[in-house]
Amino acid sequence: MPPRQPAVESFRAPPRRPGPATAIEAYAAALDAGLQQITDAAAGLAQDDPAAQAEQVHQLRVGIRRLRTALRSFRGCAPAPAAPLVEALRTLFAELGRVRDASAAGTDIAAELARAGAPPSALLRGDAGPDPVRLVQAAATQATLRAWTDWRATLAVAPPGAAGAPTWRRKLGRRLGRWHAGIVGDCLSFDALDDAALHALRKRIKRQRYAVEFLAAGLRQRPLGAYLGALAEAQDRMGRLNDLFVARARYQALPKSEPGAWFALGWLAAQIAQARQHAEPALARLAQTPAPTAFRP
Repeated sequence: MPPRQPAVESFRAPPRRPGPATAIEAYAAALDAGLQQITDAAAGLAQDDPAAQAEQVHQLRVGIRRLRTALRSFRGCAPAPAAPLVEALRTLFAELGRVRDASAAGTDIAAELARAGAPPSALLRGDAGPDPVRLVQAAATQATLRAWTDWRATLAVAPPGAAGAPTWRRKLGRRLGRWHAGIVGDCLSFDALDDAALHALRKRIKRQRYAVEFLAAGLRQRPLGAYLGALAEAQDRMGRLNDLFVARARYQALPKSEPGAWFALGWLAAQIAQARQHAEPALARLAQTPAPTAFRP
């Protein structure tokens, strides 16, 4: 079985420079990075290049997740957008998720099944989800992207020192620590986690990685690279598990009279067991790696 490709780019330690002086400055930088990734991926999808479509969908979803992580990370430290804006982004993310899940189950997993000698009837050809090109070109999506850009333009970046850096840095440092503690608890009880709990753990690992990346310029550098590396490895291993869970759910929904589904489900059961074994040491390493919650002076 070929190794699963990393879900996101590897971390590169930022140059040593002063971190953001205010919460709004850090928040704005995080929002800008997410919005830029979203608009770049949406523009790429609009070009309707089938060869690049899967990667553009992936990058668009990562950008949305980064944006939502910024909102959660800075909650209580910076202004939040109106609820309809957040809900519109959540809806777009869910629709793109349908596209991504269909691709993972109907293309990637199907290719692995074919290499494993599955009969043609075992190769899933189900709902492909919404057309991502039409989705990003839709008036509702374009209105959502414009509304987010307009809202971001309303944020005024305060001058350095205006917001009391120690206060917001302590708050965000404690938040990173709490999130890390929750991840560690699940990592240590990995064998007892069901599918839903594993999915939730994967999402928390992603959130933690993006949140730490947002604050990387201001955090103490010594534990930073090791921690982000541990998060990235755990995220990748958990991503493989998630793909297999999605495929299994789709095959379980097929009629019991479909003989090819039984071959696929047996193969998936073996792959899930193997993926769990591969994920466990990565999660153990993450649990043993200190989180960088202290900011540089």
